[in-house]
Amino acid sequence: MQGILIKIALVILSATPISLILINRFSRLFSKFHPKLGETTAICTNVTGTLTEENLMVRTFFYDKYKGKIKDESRFIKIQQIHSEKEPILIEKNELLKDNIFRLIAITTFLCHFKKTKLIEETIKKLIMECGFSKHKTEDDYETIQEIPALPTKKLSTIIAIKRKTKEIFAFSKGNAYEILKKCTKITKNGKKIEIDNQLRRKLKKRVKQLNKNGQKVIAFAYKPLPLKRQSTYTEQFTESDMTFLGIMGITNPLKENLKESIELIKKSGVKTYILTKVKERKAVAIGKKQQLINPQYFEAVTGEYLRALSDEKIHKMLANKEKDYVFAELKTADKSRLIDLFRQSGETVAVINKKHKISFKNIVEGIRKGRIISGNYQKFSHHAITCKIAELILLITALALKAPIPLTIILIIEIDLVFNLILELALRVNKIEEDVMSKKYHPEKTRVLNRRSLPGLIINSLSMGIILSLIYISSLIRYGWNLGETLPENSATFTKAVAITLTLLIIIQIVSAFDLRTRAKSILQTSFFRNPYLILTSVISVLIIYFLITFEPVYSYFGLNTLAIIEWEIILFSALVFLIIEETRKFFVRKYAN
Repeated sequence: MQGILIKIALVILSATPISLILINRFSRLFSKFHPKLGETTAICTNVTGTLTEENLMVRTFFYDKYKGKIKDESRFIKIQQIHSEKEPILIEKNELLKDNIFRLIAITTFLCHFKKTKLIEETIKKLIMECGFSKHKTEDDYETIQEIPALPTKKLSTIIAIKRKTKEIFAFSKGNAYEILKKCTKITKNGKKIEIDNQLRRKLKKRVKQLNKNGQKVIAFAYKPLPLKRQSTYTEQFTESDMTFLGIMGITNPLKENLKESIELIKKSGVKTYILTKVKERKAVAIGKKQQLINPQYFEAVTGEYLRALSDEKIHKMLANKEKDYVFAELKTADKSRLIDLFRQSGETVAVINKKHKISFKNIVEGIRKGRIISGNYQKFSHHAITCKIAELILLITALALKAPIPLTIILIIEIDLVFNLILELALRVNKIEEDVMSKKYHPEKTRVLNRRSLPGLIINSLSMGIILSLIYISSLIRYGWNLGETLPENSATFTKAVAITLTLLIIIQIVSAFDLRTRAKSILQTSFFRNPYLILTSVISVLIIYFLITFEPVYSYFGLNTLAIIEWEIILFSALVFLIIEETRKFFVRKYAN
């Protein structure tokens, strides 16, 4: 009874591709990306922290006759005169400390507070302090005597402050550029105040609109000298009228600078990218254009409010147009979840990117590329695992049918799977694909067709391997004196020699098979030997392990093996060559009759 149970266990183990199961089950251990990423057909990405950096910065500013641009966190600013054709010059930020108009902007920044835009205020303060202005000095120089209530709907804040030394009184305002402009009748130019006529007002509004279009939040600054006689109360109507426009600043999140190659790859691959974000529509569109994720000539921006008014059927019709790019902005969490569900209902395999996942756009694209490689290689390493199991099963059935000693123990089968097959199949898993996997759209159906076409090859491969192993095992037993039906002790030299030869041959054939499986139809001689360095490394490791197993007496005695003579190595290599010739013949006919 015990013998029957052992035989049943051996048959089950011989038919179970343990290495393949482990690779599929624990695939995340071999890569930080999920292998299913290779099947991605659509990417949903947010904006902040993914397409842009998380931190805000002042990108652009206008004041007096100057325009400034800030590219990075360095101490330099690129500045030029607004209407001059001269090239911009680089100046150190602390040079602005000498400018009287910029000094008024700094005072306004430090004294005016608007809780709704606290993050933006901190960003502006950071720049002002980098220019050398001191918050403490400003608060020492000026005393705030009144604050005009800054309601959220008002979009600006105003304070009245007195200069301690001279007793001069001023109103300082900052906030939404259009709202500030409404309060202003004058502007500083060349250090002097001039009236804002209709033409100039249109120009200023156009400048603000352009910055908004580029995805920048625009904050404007204004001030007004008040009568020296201090009043008990200052009204909003009195202080926020007839003001002098000081300038504007454009604040935004810096673009991620390293996405160009990844975006080009993802567009070439046929994967559609959708922007899903809570930021304002104009900012999302601007960033999508700058990162070249959307076609400026053929796209549609959909806000959360409009989206919620659309039926699922209407959205499905929108998404059916794969030529059109979409930006979904001002979304709530529920809106994003709904869209992602609708994408999946439309048959898309969706990869979602946001800063919470701590995986960047670049990482996702690399994950898709690697996933496609793994998907393309799945047939190879699964073929390798299955052929070995079928060959083991043929060897086992042959031994049982001829009443020969069983060549494979439970320990040896597990060893073959976990030590040899596992490392060879992991190397095949990352094998280079002949074509650029990101050059075309992923087609699951095409992959399934290729897998079906590979079935005859798998059968021939498995049968040839199993038959060769069985012939070598039985002939080795007979050569060393075994007769059909004769019982051999497991520690006999005849049995251990035959098992050692068969096991070594199985490993050598598995190595040859791994190199052969790198391409479906090309000859092994047409494929560079060094194409997969991992496969070379794992093959060398496999040879060293099997050599170790059959060379050192304590080791081969423990596993029930024996050392091999030169003639036995010659038999093994010749048998492996026969297997290779069969495979090369099969591939020849595949190439000859390929469509």
